[in-house]
Amino acid sequence: MKNIIIYICLSCFIQSMVSAQTFSLKLETGSNNASHHQIEVYVALSSLGKLGSSNFQFTFEKTKLSTPTLASHQLTSAHYEVSLTQPSSNTVSLNVVLAVDGNGDQILVAPNWFHLATINFEKLSNEAPTLNWLYNGGSTKTVAFLDNNHTQIYATSVVDLQEPIILPVELCCLEATVINEMVSVTWTTLSEKNNSHFNVQRSHNGSDFSNIGKIAGLGTSTISHNYEFIDKAPEVGINYYRLEQVDLDGTSLEHPSIVTANINSIFSTDIKIYPNPVKDELTINLGSYPLPKSIQISNAQGQIIQYIRPEINPIPVSDLPAGVYFLVIDEINYLKWVKL
Repeated sequence: MKNIIIYICLSCFIQSMVSAQTFSLKLETGSNNASHHQIEVYVALSSLGKLGSSNFQFTFEKTKLSTPTLASHQLTSAHYEVSLTQPSSNTVSLNVVLAVDGNGDQILVAPNWFHLATINFEKLSNEAPTLNWLYNGGSTKTVAFLDNNHTQIYATSVVDLQEPIILPVELCCLEATVINEMVSVTWTTLSEKNNSHFNVQRSHNGSDFSNIGKIAGLGTSTISHNYEFIDKAPEVGINYYRLEQVDLDGTSLEHPSIVTANINSIFSTDIKIYPNPVKDELTINLGSYPLPKSIQISNAQGQIIQYIRPEINPIPVSDLPAGVYFLVIDEINYLKWVKL
């Protein structure tokens, strides 16, 4: 059987910027004997991206093949639910459902073939069978989700397959600015629809992001609005920031823009703390710095967990769990320390 290669374009409309991702689907004959015929399904993206929930439908010749079953698949079972259904007598649907949220460890698909699954058919004829991508299955069009659960494509032809979706939030002008060794992350929405909130996410390498803050949205609005989040405990070096927008129904979308802020040092030149790492008591040497008006202890996520009277020195820390902390002096000086 000849290889079947199908090229599909998908695009998202985000303000005035269009982000496109092309994927290819390839079907190859696997084992083939007198009673069974196997099809190997491969997928590849035009650039590195995550495979989200997908539904791939194929037509087969019912006079030559029958009883399709999922022989195997290559997706991590903890993160994906993979199944096979038969919507009609000559249609088979490979169903891939993302079983974790957007922060989960999804399968990354590169610009080369990823073996997705093996489909087994019973053979009814010795003639060579064919299996084709279903362009339009009657009243229900084939739909595939790639990169995330908001990028939908409807297969209407092999080469021209674009049906952009208007996102619920028109967002622009994401910026990160260093201010007093903290980072101000700002952005503007031009309009919002059913917008619950934004999760501000940070990464140390530009690929592994985690939530560090949450900013409430306006719900539904047709006027522009400015937002700001202050990262009070950035990492030394380059910090990467992006936004995850969450709808009122819990649907979320990671915004494609990533901004950076470089923190050369988060240690005050005058104030010293010791010992570091510390087990029981943390001593502050203010040097020429005046008696602070406020002293706080924050965790690695920038959350204040304890308030200290400025006159207390050394500071008892034996009750704190082991981990990384910051001593926050007058809300502008951040000194990193480790509790044993």
